[in-house]
Amino acid sequence: MMLFEELEDVLARPKFTDVLGQEAIDRFLAGLLAIADWAQDQEVEPAVLTRDPDDDYVLSLARSAQVDVLVSGDRDLTDLADTQPPIETPAQFSQRLG
Repeated sequence: MMLFEELEDVLARPKFTDVLGQEAIDRFLAGLLAIADWAQDQEVEPAVLTRDPDDDYVLSLARSAQVDVLVSGDRDLTDLADTQPPIETPAQFSQRLG
């Protein structure tokens, strides 16, 4: 599943729709699509870097795409120290953007 589709699925959960509302989520996703740069999947297996192999894929893809920051609420990622790229929670990222 593409990461964007996974994000759509996660944001459709009641814990997000009840707080943010579907309209705000739809605007966010449309805005993200409008500015997103799409990265190609790597053809090699990612190195084992996290407790979750799916997160290894995400971190490896972020590295190969040379992103500035990886935003995630997944503790398997946010608990990592001194990563490249840096990993921020959505709250940290939002606060930094100010």
